[in-house]
Amino acid sequence: MPAPRPAAASTRSPAPAPTVYSPAPSKTPTPPAPPAAANATAAGPAAVTTAVQAALLLSTTQQLMAGSSSVVRSWRAATAGEICSKWQGIGCNEQQQLVEVKLTFTNLRGVLPVQWAGLGSILGQVNMAGNKLMGPLPREWQALKGLYFVRLDDNNLSGPLPPQWSQLILLSTVNLGKNFLTGPLPGSWGSLKNLAELYLNNNMVNGSLPEAWSGMDSLYFLTLDNNQLSGSIPQAWGAMRSLRFISLHDNPLLTGCVPAAWRGRVRFQGKGTNFEYVASLSEEGVLANTRLSGWCSSSSSSSSSSRGGSVVQEDGK
Repeated sequence: MPAPRPAAASTRSPAPAPTVYSPAPSKTPTPPAPPAAANATAAGPAAVTTAVQAALLLSTTQQLMAGSSSVVRSWRAATAGEICSKWQGIGCNEQQQLVEVKLTFTNLRGVLPVQWAGLGSILGQVNMAGNKLMGPLPREWQALKGLYFVRLDDNNLSGPLPPQWSQLILLSTVNLGKNFLTGPLPGSWGSLKNLAELYLNNNMVNGSLPEAWSGMDSLYFLTLDNNQLSGSIPQAWGAMRSLRFISLHDNPLLTGCVPAAWRGRVRFQGKGTNFEYVASLSEEGVLANTRLSGWCSSSSSSSSSSRGGSVVQEDGK
């Protein structure tokens, strides 16, 4: 689970106060590891050479690095053949293929390059958290079929969540928290069977919770707090067998009740001193600034098509 991160500066209207996450209890299940296929060598004519990757990175990122002199110096001082050994923020595998771009808190500015879609299917990790990136999430990145880890939190990104990213079937961790993302949650993301951690907190995402997300069989950690979500929690979400942690507070238009199937299994983020995750809905701040009213009754949870339903008290009476 990502550690707490400082908030990024923004020229836009203030976002909700950043959320600080406390460590998950040690007795809870460990999130699934990245899919083994993500580390496999890309096969076939579609594979991209390291020299092509180096040229593509140089041609598209210089505008992003205007405020990051140390990165610029390391890249300009080395040749394309030294991308794996001397380029700051670049990681390669044993075959000297680019598998990771890690440029966190390096004062990067500008938009995410759509051209990175040409980096090839061997690229597995993109981590550019804590910068000053803006603009949309490139839908063209759907071509990065080997991508399993994405951190773009603590930036100034805007626009919708790309439905096309549902084609990135190896995704295991996606952190887009603390940006200015808008629009609905894409129902197509329900096909991301390997997604274990999804952080969307502190954005401006709106609309209803997609029933299709109940198909996220590996989803373990989900943060949705401090958004503009509306409607009720689909009772089909009770079937998310891997879900252990969720945050829902500060969505004023979220209504109805919480799936009874989560009781005793899922922990909720409260708004106490340490933003701890707790099992009880009555703990401080768990349902703060929402219209969620408590646990659904077992009868309402038994119907996968039911939304909302009757409510039972915290003690089950």
